[in-house]
Amino acid sequence: MLVRRLTVTLEPDHGLAEARSLALLVVRYVTRLSQAALLHDAHEPFPKELLPKVNNILRQLKKRIPVQYVLGETEFYGCRIRVSPAVLIPRPETEELVNELLHKAGKETVPFRILDVGTGSGCIAVALAKELSKAEIYASDVSEESLQLARENAKENRAKVHFFREDVLNPGHRTGVTYRYIVSNPPYVPESEKKIMQPEVVYHEPPGALFVPDDDPLLFYRAILEYAYNHMEKGGWVLVETHERFAERVKDLFEVYGMKEVEVKTDINGKERFVGGRR
Repeated sequence: MLVRRLTVTLEPDHGLAEARSLALLVVRYVTRLSQAALLHDAHEPFPKELLPKVNNILRQLKKRIPVQYVLGETEFYGCRIRVSPAVLIPRPETEELVNELLHKAGKETVPFRILDVGTGSGCIAVALAKELSKAEIYASDVSEESLQLARENAKENRAKVHFFREDVLNPGHRTGVTYRYIVSNPPYVPESEKKIMQPEVVYHEPPGALFVPDDDPLLFYRAILEYAYNHMEKGGWVLVETHERFAERVKDLFEVYGMKEVEVKTDINGKERFVGGRR
């Protein structure tokens, strides 16, 4: 009953499909029931003591605050990931980036290192640490606030990750550590696209994790490839997520930096979303 009422309330701002998805997410969060249990007990009365919590969440959603920030958490690759406005909300496409790396790294027979550049919430690093027993996972970010949240996520998911603060645009000179894989979901949305994006994104997610100058959209990819040149094993892989408009340009950039076997992969929606190459 409550799911239906919340769906009707949210539909004008979000459309029917998204409104129902949000309603289910909110009710699951406050009741801690599975979606199957909710659907099974759809006609059962909702506990009255939980209504104030639901109404508070609803007020925030009506202000177009992302539901993940309202709830303070989301799910990524089977892991519960805490989020705040200090970090980008993990997207399903980035789970596909994790899949791409797992497909390659799953063939490794000896221990190896992976670096997640611009880790944010730590979702990529945590997922990889949970899936790859042979890998030693490192993760960097320029924001200490992001790193603190990422450390909490690693602890809560019992994932061993070595976090450190570093700006990939102005990296320090860390010696003695090289990586078999470098993975990143860097900022790649041109500033000019703000006007066509949802208010939940533009007004609430951290702009530094999203946007790049219109006249230099490949800024972070150059920095990542420079970093890889100095910190990657010969034969190692760089894997990145990118804007569908820039995938071919990122591929060309990989080749300029001498990367081999460079490939562009599409996401589940058929958009050119991932670029990988071997050093």
